[in-house]
Amino acid sequence: MAIRTTKIPWRYPTPQSPERKAPKQAPIPSPSPSTSTVPSAPAKLSPQIKQESIFQQTATQTAPAQLTPRASPAASTSSGAPAVIIPSLPAQSHLKEYEVFPEVDAQIEATGGSLSKKRKRDEYENDGRALAFNVDQRAKADAAVQALFDELENVFEAENAIQADGFGEVPLAAAHYFSLETIEEATLPVFVPHEQFKMESDLQRVLSAGRIHDVPIEMLVRVQKIFGNVTALANNTGLSLGSDWTDSDIEEWSQSIESVHNGLQASRSVLRVMAGCSEEKQLQSEGLVKNILDLLRHVLETCLIPVVEARSTGPSSGSFASYLKQRKAFTHLVRASGRVLKAFGEYLSKVDVDESAVTTVEALTQNLIFAENAPSEKDSIVGIKTFEDLRRAAMDVVARVFASYPAQRSVIITDILASLGKLPVSRQNARQFKMAENKPIQLVSALIMQLVQTSASASSTVPAKKKHRQDSEDEGEAAQPTDEESEDEEPLQLRIQRAAAEKDVDIDVDVGTAIEALRRAIHPNYESALANTQTVVQYLVHRAMTATKSGDQPYRNLLDIFTEDFVSVLGSPDWPAADLLLQVLLQNLLTLLKRNSSVPAQNMALDLMGLLGSGIFNLEDHIRSAQRGLDASQSEVASGLVHITDEILDENVNDLDVFSFDGPFRVTLEHLQSKGPGDFQMRSARGFQTIHWAESILTAYDRAKNSEGRNLDEFRPLAVKLRKMSRDPQWLEVE
Repeated sequence: MAIRTTKIPWRYPTPQSPERKAPKQAPIPSPSPSTSTVPSAPAKLSPQIKQESIFQQTATQTAPAQLTPRASPAASTSSGAPAVIIPSLPAQSHLKEYEVFPEVDAQIEATGGSLSKKRKRDEYENDGRALAFNVDQRAKADAAVQALFDELENVFEAENAIQADGFGEVPLAAAHYFSLETIEEATLPVFVPHEQFKMESDLQRVLSAGRIHDVPIEMLVRVQKIFGNVTALANNTGLSLGSDWTDSDIEEWSQSIESVHNGLQASRSVLRVMAGCSEEKQLQSEGLVKNILDLLRHVLETCLIPVVEARSTGPSSGSFASYLKQRKAFTHLVRASGRVLKAFGEYLSKVDVDESAVTTVEALTQNLIFAENAPSEKDSIVGIKTFEDLRRAAMDVVARVFASYPAQRSVIITDILASLGKLPVSRQNARQFKMAENKPIQLVSALIMQLVQTSASASSTVPAKKKHRQDSEDEGEAAQPTDEESEDEEPLQLRIQRAAAEKDVDIDVDVGTAIEALRRAIHPNYESALANTQTVVQYLVHRAMTATKSGDQPYRNLLDIFTEDFVSVLGSPDWPAADLLLQVLLQNLLTLLKRNSSVPAQNMALDLMGLLGSGIFNLEDHIRSAQRGLDASQSEVASGLVHITDEILDENVNDLDVFSFDGPFRVTLEHLQSKGPGDFQMRSARGFQTIHWAESILTAYDRAKNSEGRNLDEFRPLAVKLRKMSRDPQWLEVE
């Protein structure tokens, strides 16, 4: 029905096509040389007519110029339209007539002899052979680029007119785009709000379409400077709100808030462009980055943190009443600041910045993380959730700095531990980090777990930008791409070819060599995660030993809260670092019981060990309940999980069942991949799970070496595959 109602010049006949002679058609006159073939401007059409027109034009363009089908009684359709007749195959065919496709054979070999495995759309989009956009998508991308070009030309023409006038006043034609503002004793053009919004929207559409490289660098640099003027103007705007201000003072302050909001929006656009063109040095302006950080510091320290920490009772009650009247303006600032932080996080993952900028980012984000949010909505100006979203954005930036700048890791952890005394000790006030499937926990608890997970991720050992220019260090092989380089991932076809090459190389490797290669691959990352975990746990235990629950120092209560938070997410695939943190904590508590004769210290150790035991018992109970609800006949995966769960609970587990390549660890990794392939926290969880899997295999192998009659060759394929996964986080997707 759809074919018969679609106007397409050519279509294939069906077995039900009626055999009817084609009606005679009048000959089509050929155009004379004097006749113009350029179509006239079409009248304004409705969207539906436009869409049909596109389909008709496309079909006409893709149809062959000349078709001379064989004479056949079925050579026409019931509607009289011509048809294409495909001749049948010859009675005999020869092998030499078939064409060979070596790349397809290599792909089949690399994927284990099958091409039936479904792949997600994202894999094709990251492939060198990217998904072909359909006509509508390509037209939209072309239109977005053209719209940006047109707008840039208008803006630059208006700026030229202002410059020609000597910045004395804005010509009438340019007033639609600019106003003149005094910034640090200089008169500069600044976007008017509606034009800034349009320019930001046009830029974002081109960035989303992946066509930012179609715009000349000179144009991007020029518009970047104009956005920089908006940021600089916001930096010179006062944000303090007086409790005794008049209505006119508040009105003037509201206009200042609008200017600062525009500055934050402009800063986000600048960061997006710099991240989208990370390889273009002309766009990586250290001065602009510094201005953006100065604006963030100005907004957070001068305005937002004092507003968030104000309460309806106590010394800040007077300011609270004034702030409450401007709740909407403050809420807009919080959300705009969060968007800038997210853009800055993406920028840091793709571009190296100088050490001073990294230090400034660390100070800003940690001040934000340790700011005390309101305990209830009635004491919150901007809303508890709104401010928590901003703190989560700050946490993500800290994690990205931690991943991309290894030299800063010890500094970050030290600063976090030194600031723990600022945390509230009330469990209700402390736990405002909402979890999808668990109870709320402290934001700092989530941050510590993410930093430990990031330490173990193979992609976090080298700064993202430096990966493009580092020399290969692993047996002369090329450096592998990382999760942080989501825009520059290795094309799928190259990954398939490399996987096939590695498969041939690893065929003759003995188990001992494979195990040692795996150990060398994961050992630095595992040791880094373990060292950071020990630093955190030892600091908490040491400070808690010198404090009491009723004393002035909060560390004893904080240790309880941290332990409860880690126990509450124990077993969650999203937070695998909780397991390592609790293991190290238990080791410290056992050492404390053996070597410290202090009664308070031993009581603390016993209390916390009881908390750990209770959490483990609850986890086992949850596993039994989940197992009873799982239908073993549902799939092979379900059947295998039920079998392994029985073995684990009965303490009669086979190592290779748990660590098998198609076992629980792979199920967990694919689950995390499905939850958020682009989410930084999920990537850190996948990296940690991979290292944990590999370390478990190494431990099992070491035990098996001391057992008589154990077939060690069973570990060889696992070691080979885990080594590949530890070096290339995308390897499992094409396996």
